[in-house]
Amino acid sequence: MRAAYQYAIPVTFSDSEDSQKAIPYTFEDAIALSNMKLIKDLIKPTGMLAKMKESLELDTLDKCCTGLYEALDKDKAQMALDLLFDVKPEELQIPQYIKEGLQWLESELEVASNDFLPKIILPAEVDNE
Repeated sequence: MRAAYQYAIPVTFSDSEDSQKAIPYTFEDAIALSNMKLIKDLIKPTGMLAKMKESLELDTLDKCCTGLYEALDKDKAQMALDLLFDVKPEELQIPQYIKEGLQWLESELEVASNDFLPKIILPAEVDNE
């Protein structure tokens, strides 16, 4: 078992600023903070993404994070639907904590799958026995 959780991530909030640290509170704001340029560049986002775009266009990172958090007070499931409608999946960056959790799961499954694979004996091994 492994717990994957959010932690501070580096973000560049505006072109004139250096990278800053932001701590996402939810999966949804982790998606927004990991895909700031993509969301800001949306022409006519719908629903939750429209609220997130508004938050990403605020003048400070603190205001942005507060806006993202407040945008999610209603229907969090709407975010997933808005992403499917407005964003090409291949353009979306996975939040780092999710990526790390999936990499860990992949390595665990690879190890576990070895228990189910038959052992192949090569002809050179048979001659040595």
